[in-house]
Amino acid sequence: MTRAQITEKGKEYDNINNEGGEGYNPYWQELDRRGMEAAKIEAAKPKSKKEQISILHDKIRIECGSVAREWGSDEIDKKQAAYYAEVKALENEIKAEFANEWTIETTKERRISWNDFVRSLMDSQGHILGKDQLKMYQRAKDQGWGPDDLKKAVELHSL
Repeated sequence: MTRAQITEKGKEYDNINNEGGEGYNPYWQELDRRGMEAAKIEAAKPKSKKEQISILHDKIRIECGSVAREWGSDEIDKKQAAYYAEVKALENEIKAEFANEWTIETTKERRISWNDFVRSLMDSQGHILGKDQLKMYQRAKDQGWGPDDLKKAVELHSL
Protein backbone atom coordinates (compact mmCIF):
# COMPACT_ATOMS: atom_id res chain seq x y z
CA MET A 1 0.00 0.00 0.00
CA THR A 2 1.11 3.54 -0.65
CA ARG A 3 1.48 6.10 2.10
CA ALA A 4 -1.73 7.86 0.98
CA GLN A 5 -3.67 4.59 1.04
CA ILE A 6 -2.39 3.74 4.52
CA THR A 7 -3.34 7.22 5.75
CA GLU A 8 -6.84 6.87 4.32
CA LYS A 9 -7.29 3.42 5.88
CA GLY A 10 -5.90 4.72 9.18
CA LYS A 11 -8.48 7.51 9.32
CA GLU A 12 -11.21 5.03 8.50
CA TYR A 13 -9.95 2.66 11.23
CA ASP A 14 -9.92 5.53 13.78
CA ASN A 15 -13.47 6.54 12.89
CA ILE A 16 -14.80 2.98 13.21
CA ASN A 17 -12.76 1.39 16.01
CA ASN A 18 -11.56 4.39 18.00
CA GLU A 19 -14.76 6.45 17.67
CA GLY A 20 -12.89 9.18 15.81
CA GLY A 21 -10.32 9.52 18.58
CA GLU A 22 -6.88 8.18 19.16
CA GLY A 23 -6.07 4.67 20.20
CA TYR A 24 -4.29 1.65 18.82
CA ASN A 25 -4.17 1.82 15.05
CA PRO A 26 -2.18 -0.74 13.02
CA TYR A 27 -2.01 1.65 10.07
CA TRP A 28 -0.25 4.35 12.10
CA GLN A 29 2.06 1.66 13.45
CA GLU A 30 2.91 0.65 9.87
CA LEU A 31 3.70 4.27 8.95
CA ASP A 32 5.98 4.55 12.00
CA ARG A 33 7.74 1.30 11.06
CA ARG A 34 8.32 2.53 7.52
CA GLY A 35 9.65 5.83 8.84
CA MET A 36 12.13 4.06 11.09
CA GLU A 37 13.32 1.85 8.23
CA ALA A 38 13.83 4.90 6.02
CA ALA A 39 15.78 6.63 8.80
CA LYS A 40 18.03 3.58 9.24
CA ILE A 41 18.70 3.43 5.51
CA GLU A 42 19.52 7.16 5.42
CA ALA A 43 21.83 6.85 8.43
CA ALA A 44 23.68 3.93 6.81
CA LYS A 45 24.51 5.92 3.66
CA PRO A 46 28.06 7.22 3.49
CA LYS A 47 28.27 10.91 4.26
CA SER A 48 30.20 13.47 2.25
CA LYS A 49 32.91 15.44 4.00
CA LYS A 50 30.68 18.51 4.17
CA GLU A 51 27.91 16.45 5.76
CA GLN A 52 30.40 15.02 8.25
CA ILE A 53 31.50 18.55 9.16
CA SER A 54 27.89 19.59 9.64
CA ILE A 55 27.29 16.58 11.90
CA LEU A 56 30.37 17.46 13.96
CA HIS A 57 29.19 21.07 14.36
CA ASP A 58 25.83 19.75 15.58
CA LYS A 59 27.63 17.53 18.09
CA ILE A 60 29.67 20.51 19.30
CA ARG A 61 26.52 22.57 19.72
CA ILE A 62 24.61 19.81 21.50
CA GLU A 63 27.28 18.00 23.51
CA CYS A 64 29.54 20.94 24.31
CA GLY A 65 27.08 23.83 24.57
CA SER A 66 26.12 25.93 27.56
CA VAL A 67 23.65 23.40 28.98
CA ALA A 68 26.24 20.63 28.80
CA ARG A 69 28.75 22.89 30.54
CA GLU A 70 26.32 23.57 33.37
CA TRP A 71 25.88 19.86 34.03
CA GLY A 72 29.11 18.45 32.69
CA SER A 73 32.68 18.13 33.77
CA ASP A 74 36.13 18.99 32.45
CA GLU A 75 35.76 16.37 29.73
CA ILE A 76 33.60 18.73 27.68
CA ASP A 77 36.62 20.85 26.71
CA LYS A 78 38.51 17.74 25.62
CA LYS A 79 35.51 16.51 23.62
CA GLN A 80 35.09 19.92 21.98
CA ALA A 81 38.79 20.08 21.07
CA ALA A 82 38.60 16.60 19.55
CA TYR A 83 35.55 17.55 17.46
CA TYR A 84 37.23 20.73 16.23
CA ALA A 85 40.34 18.72 15.34
CA GLU A 86 38.17 16.37 13.25
CA VAL A 87 36.54 19.36 11.54
CA LYS A 88 39.95 20.85 10.75
CA ALA A 89 41.20 17.53 9.35
CA LEU A 90 38.13 17.19 7.11
CA GLU A 91 38.49 20.79 5.90
CA ASN A 92 42.16 20.12 5.05
CA GLU A 93 41.14 17.02 3.09
CA ILE A 94 38.59 19.07 1.15
CA LYS A 95 41.21 21.70 0.36
CA ALA A 96 43.71 19.04 -0.75
CA GLU A 97 41.13 17.38 -3.02
CA PHE A 98 40.26 20.76 -4.51
CA ALA A 99 43.92 21.56 -5.16
CA ASN A 100 44.44 18.16 -6.81
CA GLU A 101 41.47 18.65 -9.12
CA TRP A 102 42.17 22.31 -9.92
CA THR A 103 45.79 22.31 -11.03
CA ILE A 104 47.10 25.53 -12.55
CA GLU A 105 46.73 24.18 -16.09
CA THR A 106 43.18 23.00 -15.45
CA THR A 107 42.30 26.34 -13.91
CA LYS A 108 43.64 28.25 -16.91
CA GLU A 109 41.74 26.05 -19.36
CA ARG A 110 38.49 26.26 -17.43
CA ARG A 111 38.87 30.01 -16.99
CA ILE A 112 39.27 30.55 -20.73
CA SER A 113 36.32 28.25 -21.46
CA TRP A 114 34.05 29.96 -18.91
CA ASN A 115 35.00 33.48 -20.02
CA ASP A 116 34.35 32.61 -23.68
CA PHE A 117 30.97 31.17 -22.75
CA VAL A 118 30.00 34.25 -20.74
CA ARG A 119 31.14 36.59 -23.51
CA SER A 120 28.92 34.69 -25.95
CA LEU A 121 25.92 35.54 -23.76
CA MET A 122 26.67 39.27 -23.48
CA ASP A 123 24.73 41.82 -25.50
CA SER A 124 26.34 44.78 -27.31
CA GLN A 125 26.61 46.78 -24.08
CA GLY A 126 28.30 43.97 -22.14
CA HIS A 127 25.26 42.95 -20.10
CA ILE A 128 23.92 39.46 -19.55
CA LEU A 129 20.17 39.31 -19.84
CA GLY A 130 18.03 37.59 -17.21
CA LYS A 131 16.99 34.85 -19.62
CA ASP A 132 20.64 33.85 -20.01
CA GLN A 133 21.12 33.32 -16.28
CA LEU A 134 19.44 29.94 -16.68
CA LYS A 135 21.96 29.03 -19.38
CA MET A 136 24.82 29.89 -17.02
CA TYR A 137 23.27 27.82 -14.26
CA GLN A 138 22.73 24.87 -16.59
CA ARG A 139 26.28 25.07 -17.91
CA ALA A 140 27.70 25.08 -14.39
CA LYS A 141 25.49 22.13 -13.45
CA ASP A 142 26.54 20.15 -16.55
CA GLN A 143 30.25 20.83 -15.96
CA GLY A 144 30.14 20.01 -12.26
CA TRP A 145 31.75 23.31 -11.36
CA GLY A 146 30.76 26.95 -11.58
CA PRO A 147 32.08 30.46 -11.22
CA ASP A 148 32.51 30.13 -7.45
CA ASP A 149 34.83 27.14 -7.86
CA LEU A 150 36.69 28.92 -10.64
CA LYS A 151 37.14 32.04 -8.50
CA LYS A 152 38.43 29.92 -5.62
CA ALA A 153 40.94 28.20 -7.93
CA VAL A 154 42.10 31.52 -9.40
CA GLU A 155 42.77 32.79 -5.87
CA LEU A 156 44.51 29.51 -4.98
CA HIS A 157 46.96 29.89 -7.87
CA SER A 158 47.15 33.71 -7.67
CA LEU A 159 46.16 34.17 -11.32
